[in-house]
Amino acid sequence: MASAASRIGLGEELRAEYSRWIYWFTDSGILRIQTVSFAPLLGAAVGFGALLVVVILFLADTLTGFSSEILLVAFVLGLGVIMALPLLIPEIIRNRLLTKPLEELTRRSGSIQIPWEEVQKAKSGRGVITIWTSTGRYVVFARMNQKVIEDFM
Repeated sequence: MASAASRIGLGEELRAEYSRWIYWFTDSGILRIQTVSFAPLLGAAVGFGALLVVVILFLADTLTGFSSEILLVAFVLGLGVIMALPLLIPEIIRNRLLTKPLEELTRRSGSIQIPWEEVQKAKSGRGVITIWTSTGRYVVFARMNQKVIEDFM
């Protein structure tokens, strides 16, 4: 018997996402893959932004002298880095993970396998699929492929 992924297509149709998670719907259940942990990412962004501000202020002080314009430029650049890194890095990691085979992603430490037996209820609407299990509730965004996932479930 052919798997649902091969019956439907490449299996990409059976993928949905939610901020730091990628969900794959398979014959055995739902596989939840963590793309990035938020706390270390935010800490790295704040640290890198602060380091950038210090470097800019140090260079400005040694080369041209300290001024309020330099302080403003350093603050804006540091704040930009702090805001941009948590948005860009998860996308880069997500795109890299999507190139790997599903078997390899299953072995990652941030992966959770949810068997169909644990799924108690599922509700779908407006591109959002909510799944209730005995251990919790999972919210999934499937705007482009919601109908395919609904048919599969």
